[in-house]
Amino acid sequence: MPVIRIRITSARQNVLLPVQVKASNLIFKRAVIVQYGGVNPNLDGGISVHCSFIAGYSILTNTSDSNDLIVPMDPTKNINDIRFDLSLGDEFIKQSFFIDVLNYNNVASVSFLNTDPGALKYVDIYFEYSNLYDFEIY
Repeated sequence: MPVIRIRITSARQNVLLPVQVKASNLIFKRAVIVQYGGVNPNLDGGISVHCSFIAGYSILTNTSDSNDLIVPMDPTKNINDIRFDLSLGDEFIKQSFFIDVLNYNNVASVSFLNTDPGALKYVDIYFEYSNLYDFEIY
């Protein structure tokens, strides 16, 4: 199965993929959170990732806007590698879209790329999907 890997380096980031993706059976597989040493109490135990391409109320929660990927983490570790198998159904992923990252409770922005203890260096998220074919061009 093809994989989409997105590296996030800011609290609000425009992502540009090489192509748009008409994904069948998009599955959120993995999140790798890398932070500077120290504990960031503002994260509240993880992060909330809002990908503007996730639609249709694939994820419902009472703690954040719908369709946010809620990623728990151990704040005492510099690298957290969290595995998922979360099926999001069929999604159309535009070539360009926004991602927003907030703390676990979805109430505060997170800090990236500074040397404050617990600040995030980057977050990598991985999705798997069934195909990359654009059947409308045949």
